Amino acid sequence: MTDAITIGRHRIGTDAPCFIIAEAGTAHGGDIDKAFALIDAAERAGADCVKFQVVYADEIVHPRTGEVELPGGRISLYEKFKSLEKEPAFFKRVKAHAEERGLIFLATPFGEKSALLLREIGVQSVKIASPELNHFPLLALVESFHVPLILSTGVSTVSDIEAALRRLSDHVLILHCITSYPAPPEEYNLRLLPLLSRLFNRLVGVSDHSRDPLLVPLGALLMG
Repeated sequence: MTDAITIGRHRIGTDAPCFIIAEAGTAHGGDIDKAFALIDAAERAGADCVKFQVVYADEIVHPRTGEVELPGGRISLYEKFKSLEKEPAFFKRVKAHAEERGLIFLATPFGEKSALLLREIGVQSVKIASPELNHFPLLALVESFHVPLILSTGVSTVSDIEAALRRLSDHVLILHCITSYPAPPEEYNLRLLPLLSRLFNRLVGVSDHSRDPLLVPLGALLMG
């Protein structure tokens, strides 16, 4: 197993300080000032890294997927994702602001177009979401960036994870993930962390979607 992975100035390993990623996702709603505010909040909270999502609707849903109920009323799910699409210049500014605050900029692509945007702006790592674990063309593309990858494994089997890792280098960190929003803490089964590490010979962490900001992260930290 790789003893440690380095992202920016951070060494991540079992004998290194915990690497904390703050999730911003698409909570900015396309507003650059909100994106900056999310970064500032992550910095104040003591995070090492802030993660966004690069959304292109055509990479995620079919145009006729249907509608979703939101506080402002019902809206086409496709159009909702479409409204979150941003040009590379937006993410260049977001990345620059994160780095000014001393944070690593991290982002999740959902297809090849969004991955190429990340390559264009220059990133130190790429996060792969659980649904893209078996998106092998995407894995091949981000592997060619020669940066460490962070791989979520929600709703995946052992064979799913093995198939993904066969296509990637050793510089991959696996995240145990429960894909419920919010995720019940009792479903996390943190005893899986050392098992995943032994099975796949990789560094392991947790992607936490529970409401409690401390319970699952501290439990994971105690598991090593």
